[in-house]
Amino acid sequence: MSNPIHKSHVVVAGVALACFGAGYASTNGAHSIESHRAVNQAFAAAREVDDKRQALEVSLTRAQDVAASAAPVADDAQVQNAAASLSIASSDAISVASENAVEVAAAPVKLTLTPVAKVPTLLPTTSTPVATTPTAVADDQLANVVEDEEVEKVLAGDVKDIDAARDATAKLTEVSDALDAALEEVDASTDAVEDVTAKASLVLKVNDLDAAIEEVPLSTESASEILSTVGLHVESSATLSTVRTSIEKLSSAAAEAKEIDRTDPASVIKQLTRISSATYSLDASIDAVSTSHQIWIDAENDRRDKLNDQRIEEHQDELATALADHTRQNLDFVTSRSNGWTGMPAGTSGSNGRLASSSLCAVSFAIGHSLQCDAAAALDAADQAYFSETGTHLRMTDSYRTYQSQVITKARKGHMAAPPGTSNHGWGMAVDLYPESAAWLTANGAKFGWVHPAWARPGGSLPESWHLEYVAPEVGRFVAPEAPVLLDPIKNVFETIAEDEDEDGAREPLEQD
Repeated sequence: MSNPIHKSHVVVAGVALACFGAGYASTNGAHSIESHRAVNQAFAAAREVDDKRQALEVSLTRAQDVAASAAPVADDAQVQNAAASLSIASSDAISVASENAVEVAAAPVKLTLTPVAKVPTLLPTTSTPVATTPTAVADDQLANVVEDEEVEKVLAGDVKDIDAARDATAKLTEVSDALDAALEEVDASTDAVEDVTAKASLVLKVNDLDAAIEEVPLSTESASEILSTVGLHVESSATLSTVRTSIEKLSSAAAEAKEIDRTDPASVIKQLTRISSATYSLDASIDAVSTSHQIWIDAENDRRDKLNDQRIEEHQDELATALADHTRQNLDFVTSRSNGWTGMPAGTSGSNGRLASSSLCAVSFAIGHSLQCDAAAALDAADQAYFSETGTHLRMTDSYRTYQSQVITKARKGHMAAPPGTSNHGWGMAVDLYPESAAWLTANGAKFGWVHPAWARPGGSLPESWHLEYVAPEVGRFVAPEAPVLLDPIKNVFETIAEDEDEDGAREPLEQD
């Protein structure tokens, strides 16, 4: 591909020649005119060499840009072959310029053979590169266009010989033709790289489009599943509508993408852009639902906290009322039975000292001791209060006594012990404690149904400071009101969605109160 001599340069040079020739016409005649015409032709040839030099620099810059644009498909064999040819053509062109003493500001083209990460590109690889325009040589510097001494002399005006001028023109024309041939080769190789790059890029874009289409069902199903799990638990229902609209747009884009002409890069890029845009919109709409869902969660958990506090407070009031009523009943029985327990407790089986095992319960804090079950429960409650105050448990010496143990006790203590078969120890309604424990239970036991009998008090018929009896089996053990049902805090679906999947992949619904 050759570039014609710029007409403007020829005209300017012609005018210059005419003016110059007019000055010498009277003395040198036709020979002088012919000499200046020859010099002018040399100038025109030098200008064309400079034009070809500039064109070659532009072409090599374009070649560099095209090679760079081919990097994403550098693993394609055709691209590699074309790039190799371009590299050779660019090197040859620079060599041609150098061999002809023309300075070209460019480097040989090299293609990076290691492909870059393959990501969907939305821009055609065949876009026209922006090249920097080379700086043209000024008219008074044309002598330096080619580093040739004889040519330089002619262009510098040092030699005005017709033959020398014609030789310079021939030399410059030869250089111009060589540069033109190199330029054609570089342009052809660049076009070839651009062509195979466009084809390889189209394949890559089609693959990207297919991959994007394949991801659409996963994206839409996931979004639909999120909508199902979130339900109406959002601060703004508009965010849910936006997700549904985004799902429809993405599905529609994928459906249309299956029907396009895949040999048309513009159509492929358009659909890939549309799917990418729709996917981005869907992701953004899901993010909006997540934010709205969290706002709802914060408000709902605040409501649940307040409701739980209210239920706890109500339960505490019920508990205090029930405990106060239970204590009052115990105190009433203690007042009415200040002289201790009398008779067989209701609900027991057997006789004094011979109670059935089902009528007795172990004392939880004293191994080996047992009492009538209501008495054992009441003493356990008293021990809990004692432990809270002192950090230790009540200490006992005696609780339920069998008939045989009553016989032994009577033999050992004489009148200090009740006749066998009559002791309240035999009913499991009495305990003997160490002094500190006995003193505390005497002072505090009434609210638990325990009394220090009048006969065992100082001044009584048989003082025993260690002996206490349970007198309120009708009241029985304290049964606290049923604990309130408290609402658990709601967790964000987006944080727990994987944890809530069961074996079938179903999601657990959000807890309702």
